[in-house]
Amino acid sequence: MARQVVVGSWQDKSLLQGEQFDSVIADYLIGALNIHSPYFQDQIFQRLRRHIAPGGRLYVVGMQPLPDTAPGAADIVIEVGRLRDACLMLAGHRPYREYPMDWVERHLRAAGLAVTAARRLPILYSEGSIQRQLDMAARRLSFISDRDVASALERHIGDIQRRMKGICAAVRGGHIQLGFDYIIVAEAAPPSRPPSRPPSRPGLSLPVPPPPAAAAAGTAAAAAAPAGKADAVAAPEERRFAPHASSGTMVMAD
Repeated sequence: MARQVVVGSWQDKSLLQGEQFDSVIADYLIGALNIHSPYFQDQIFQRLRRHIAPGGRLYVVGMQPLPDTAPGAADIVIEVGRLRDACLMLAGHRPYREYPMDWVERHLRAAGLAVTAARRLPILYSEGSIQRQLDMAARRLSFISDRDVASALERHIGDIQRRMKGICAAVRGGHIQLGFDYIIVAEAAPPSRPPSRPPSRPGLSLPVPPPPAAAAAGTAAAAAAPAGKADAVAAPEERRFAPHASSGTMVMAD
């Protein structure tokens, strides 16, 4: 498949029909589904699995949902997030909805994929990154039909903005650490082994059936795949990313 941008919905069964890739990158896709394909989150990995070539990999990039409260300076990040989502919903828009790392791993396994590596990346919030969330909230005010509510929210955004600037100025380095992004690597799980041959009895012959053709073909394809350079390396205490060669990549971004 030539390099191209394909626009469509994963709920459309004809999207990328018959196409397979060595590397499939789901870049914050789960969080964006709440906007573009709500209630499809539990089916997305089964949908993507058919596009992973034998021996290929799926890379899932996401953000761990933030807690309801946080200690010290970090609580301003939580407060801004609540205000942003309130403005989005009052404007009739859907906010992003991130899913936890363990939820993603469970649903990958349920879709027949084996999780082979994972890594957490701490998030540092600067004054600029928090301000962008407030700007997103402010841009939604014109869509709120009740102008009294919109005016009250506008004042609230200004109050939080002033407090946020003071908090960030007082934090060492100007950055607030809270939560983490994650990268999860998954591969198609190997076919289950055939049941062991039961002990034979005199005068009774039990032929062992050959392995399914699809499983044999998949094994042969995986064995023929050339070795490549390591994609990434996790910290020593984490699972490690193994080498893998990739000749075709599908990237899905929010």
